[in-house]
Amino acid sequence: MSHARSFVCLLALIALGATLTGAGATAPAARRCDAPLPLVWIDGGRTSPVVLDEAGREASRIWAPAGITFDWTRSTPERAIRADDVLVMVREQLAGRPHTDLRVGRRHALGRVVLVTPDRPSRLIELALPAVVTSVQGESLFGRPVRGLPAVFRDMAVGRALGRVLAHEIGHWLFGRAHTPHGLMRASIKRRDLVDAIAPALPAAWPSLARDQLLARRACARPCPVRQPVTDKGTVSCL
Repeated sequence: MSHARSFVCLLALIALGATLTGAGATAPAARRCDAPLPLVWIDGGRTSPVVLDEAGREASRIWAPAGITFDWTRSTPERAIRADDVLVMVREQLAGRPHTDLRVGRRHALGRVVLVTPDRPSRLIELALPAVVTSVQGESLFGRPVRGLPAVFRDMAVGRALGRVLAHEIGHWLFGRAHTPHGLMRASIKRRDLVDAIAPALPAAWPSLARDQLLARRACARPCPVRQPVTDKGTVSCL
């Protein structure tokens, strides 16, 4: 599936999601809202499967303490995009100025949530794989620079970093654009934090709030007020 076609499909699904949301949640829809959040990789086959698999595992590990689970699939021409899917597009670079991004040393924008309006996220997350690779290749694992590791270990290190960037962007998709002073949701991340054995932590308030926040984001849920914790942006409504 081409990037352009994916984005057109995404816009159509946003409209469909709004229709479903406005109609209210039925009992079957409520059960679907309790299912893992479907995340769909779109990368045209250019990324190593090891990188994508490790990225999915790492993002899942980071969000597990909040009780959020993901259903990972890869986009194929035969797979229809569903209203509840969140698309994760792996790109060569991010076009334009990222709205919500994770930076290393203020040089590389690593990811973003594409916005429908300044306060409304779409269901598209973009990740800049070459920038992630550049950010980690000088770091060390097993006493050796990442760039000098055997390919499978190098891919696992890149996948871990990509998963942490994705986990950060999922945080923006759930809780809004603001950053926090420490942990996963910092505006800038140290290169070492992308590959260290211990991932940056979720904001302390999020595990108790994330499931309700996720329900407010999903196409199967009805609108409800949502607060944006541990930020300096005040409150937001369901977007």
